Amino acid sequence: MAVAKNTSGVRPSIHSVAAYAGVSIATVSKVMQGDKTVRPENVKSVQNAIEALGYRINPLAADLRRGRRNLVGVIVPTYDDPYYASLVGALERQAETRGYAIAATSSRNSEMRELELVGRMEDWRVSGVILVPVKNENGSSARTLRESEMAAVFVDNVTGGSGAETVAFDYHAAIRDVAAQTVRLGHRRILVPIQDPKNQTQMRLANYLVEQLQAAAPGANIQVLPPPSRREKLAEALAEIFGSAERPTLVLSFCELAITLCLNVARRLEWHVPHDLSLFSFKSAAWMRAMEPAIGVVRLPIDNAAVTIMDTIFQKIDKKVTASRDRLLPCKVDFGQSMTTPERIRRKFG
Repeated sequence: MAVAKNTSGVRPSIHSVAAYAGVSIATVSKVMQGDKTVRPENVKSVQNAIEALGYRINPLAADLRRGRRNLVGVIVPTYDDPYYASLVGALERQAETRGYAIAATSSRNSEMRELELVGRMEDWRVSGVILVPVKNENGSSARTLRESEMAAVFVDNVTGGSGAETVAFDYHAAIRDVAAQTVRLGHRRILVPIQDPKNQTQMRLANYLVEQLQAAAPGANIQVLPPPSRREKLAEALAEIFGSAERPTLVLSFCELAITLCLNVARRLEWHVPHDLSLFSFKSAAWMRAMEPAIGVVRLPIDNAAVTIMDTIFQKIDKKVTASRDRLLPCKVDFGQSMTTPERIRRKFG
């Protein structure tokens, strides 16, 4: 049932939430801390009250926990990537249900700035830090976090096995599925554009994809394409590649822009997607799924991931875990309609 929003202009308090929900202040506090002992109906009442009143905790006035504020720091490489923007939003929603706020920042893909931001988090007395490292969880920023009193969880761009608390998507399983589908469809000339050759995680994934393809289809022509610095140069490079006699029949891309430019090439040459050119993107975007035919993508369950990440950081904050773990979250591979057997093989075998 829809509930009326608070329009009084007066900042609601925890007392207001308790009165609205018909429960005690202690119950509200337990719900906001994620206490699993609260009855489900009371949890629902408190959540409805928080939504209706527009209640938000003031981290500067909140009770300090071990001298720290009810703040969780989040550091991502960039806000330009829609994935990171969505992740920050999902983490914010999860934090607020526990009575916390987040302090979100961007390292701008700079290790030096990342280290500086970790220092700021310490100055701000955040209770914990969720870090998407520029490279991996073994850098100087990670070491600084481990030496501090802050709880820390490293998300994505992680190698695992480092003794840190990590949460990542299982891209390797998704890559194996894509490689198997590629071989089943008969593709032997494949282009793999990448977003940033300096991104170690992306390069590891691209190399893993090439290894899987080579193992499943020995002799296949697989070309990895690092993007030029400008869009125009990338468009020229793709035009040259697709103008060759051994042009690719399939693009498996880690670069959203490359998918856009490949579509432009296909339209200009009046190719049919997917019979003349099959497309698949490891960088999911809403417009790709809205295309006709829909472009295949790896879809990341961001909301579910945010729950796992926030549960993990609060277990660290509350010191409920001592041994660090590496958690892998499943991805969903959606092939859409943009991958099929190349036309030349269709003609040969009917």
